Amino acid sequence: MSSRSEFRPDIEGLRAVAIILVLLYHAQIPWFPGGFIGVDVFFVISGFLITRTLLSEAQASGAIRLREFYARRVRRLLPASALVLVATGVGVLVALPSSMWRTFGGDIVAAGTYIVNWRFAFRAVDYLAQDIMPSPVQHFWSLSVEEQFYLIWPALIIGGIALGRRTQRPVHGMIGLVLVVVVLAPSLFWSIFSSGREPASAFFATTTRLWELAAGALIAVFGTVAFQKGATRIVVKGTGLLLLIGASVLVDGSVPWPGVAAFAPIVGTGLLIIGGGGSNDVIERGLSTLPMRKVGAWSYSLYLWHWPPLAILAARWGGLTTWQAVLITLASAIPAVAAYKWVETPLRFGRSLQVSPSLTMSVGTTLTLASVVVGLGVALAVPIGAALVSADDSAPLIGARAIVPGSDAETLLAQVRATTTFFPSPAAATSDRPTLYDEGCQQNQTDSQPVVCESGDPEGDRLILVVGDSKVAQWEPALDVIGRNQEWRILTVTKSACELTTATPATADGPYTSCEEWNDEVFDLVGKLNPELILVSQGSATAWNNDTSSSERDVMVEGMLGAYERVTAQGSRLGIVLDNPHPRFVVRDCVAERPDDLASCAFPLDEIEATGGRSVQQEVAELGGYPILDMTDMICPDGICLPIIGGVLVYRDSHLTATYVTSMADVMEERVLALLSDA
Repeated sequence: MSSRSEFRPDIEGLRAVAIILVLLYHAQIPWFPGGFIGVDVFFVISGFLITRTLLSEAQASGAIRLREFYARRVRRLLPASALVLVATGVGVLVALPSSMWRTFGGDIVAAGTYIVNWRFAFRAVDYLAQDIMPSPVQHFWSLSVEEQFYLIWPALIIGGIALGRRTQRPVHGMIGLVLVVVVLAPSLFWSIFSSGREPASAFFATTTRLWELAAGALIAVFGTVAFQKGATRIVVKGTGLLLLIGASVLVDGSVPWPGVAAFAPIVGTGLLIIGGGGSNDVIERGLSTLPMRKVGAWSYSLYLWHWPPLAILAARWGGLTTWQAVLITLASAIPAVAAYKWVETPLRFGRSLQVSPSLTMSVGTTLTLASVVVGLGVALAVPIGAALVSADDSAPLIGARAIVPGSDAETLLAQVRATTTFFPSPAAATSDRPTLYDEGCQQNQTDSQPVVCESGDPEGDRLILVVGDSKVAQWEPALDVIGRNQEWRILTVTKSACELTTATPATADGPYTSCEEWNDEVFDLVGKLNPELILVSQGSATAWNNDTSSSERDVMVEGMLGAYERVTAQGSRLGIVLDNPHPRFVVRDCVAERPDDLASCAFPLDEIEATGGRSVQQEVAELGGYPILDMTDMICPDGICLPIIGGVLVYRDSHLTATYVTSMADVMEERVLALLSDA
């Protein structure tokens, strides 16, 4: 192991490379689609530097003083991060609609306690969270991973030292063995496995990232290589630099991360660290220049400050152009440098805090509590005065019953303008969903075994099977009412983002194989249940396609026709529940932002009539002769899609609120009966 613990200007420059890549990526610069690898570079650097410091301390004093170690981490991280979290909380309250406060306030709480990466990992696989905008504190996920690593790593070093002394083997070898066996190897295995199976969640998980920090730690344990020949050093570092540049240019968001592809930036960073220090080659000189060292010193503050304004303004404006993102990123450097100079540096190196770990920990606790209080304040600041008419209130919720034959768009819009209270509130809209989700009735995107749940009349003599994704699941509240009225037994078999098809559906990450397997099980289930009627719906219009001679849409149409023929051949009737019109914006956010101009949140049906799953369903119905159950006129009467009808908020996201669906039960019942009689 190298005993050198002096400042490495080349590593400070490497920090600059990492933050520049992240900034370019978030500023939407198209030439660096893999700029997110800057975070991986930070992980390796952090693992190296922290481990080198701990080992130097153990070598000098024979022990690791945990209280002093954590006090240094507190001084390094908490003052700057707490300031950003407070500022972000204020920004969310000032700039964003109240419908976003509860979610983002919870994110701030989780960021302040360094567990937010797990919150994002769970949200990434939550199909019902698909329309939530990127969090203003999403970048805190990497800080959470680091701090969770440092909760266990000092103890493992102490264990390695004790093991070495007990077995009379080299201490560094025992520490390295503990590092590889306990952290690096299992985390690397899980990273490769999990990234291929559930990449959205794996990106944020601590368990898939620990090996990256461990890689840097391993370099510190076994030391950097003191190459004698400058040519060897330049080749090693040149290779490392090429790996970083190549990954940032060639990798994009479609690559499962951090899987096998993450070896490029991890190995590249490791080579730059191993080959650096004390040489005078062009790479070392470039990394060690004053501008690079300055940016490297500011990197933590730049990382903290650049993302919140990007996320808040993107949520406010519905997205950002590249020029807007670039300008916002550049402007964020002003508070970042100011915070570095007047907050981060004074508190990190302040004499009173350096000599008193107890005082430091006390200050750290206070700052953590401040972040939590701010986050709770944002989450609980949701207005409670308006939009809280209860379904049990003495004034019943009319909902779809407010639509009478002959209602024209202007009359309906006038009703919306006159609305003063409605249910659910925008902040509660995402929770106004079918109870089948809370009962675990909808299968997730990973597992392939169908989950069958029952509603309606359990003793009913007619069986209706509801199959598809969340777009058919949203109708369960109305079907439950219909089933009880008609003495029908209703069975739901749904899976997130999965359609009834013989084709392989597509996801953003590739072929949706668990959906394909789920469909095979559903076909068998239909044969066993022999339902009188199968109701299907979906939101997707594309399937996975390796055949360039046909489009992804054509493959989906062919697959739907094949699936429908297969289930109807077994004696069941089939009806297609036409997907509801999809707004091009989040209606609940619009309503929250414009309580005095609710009618402005309406949108014309003809703008979106032939898009997505609706158009595919219509084509399949025409080609296969299948009847359509269409509730569009109860959502968009007279061609205008309304945000609120009869005192009920219509949309929770791209789906309808369960309250509004329930209010359509009477009309839907008539149409299901007509579908059965015509079939």
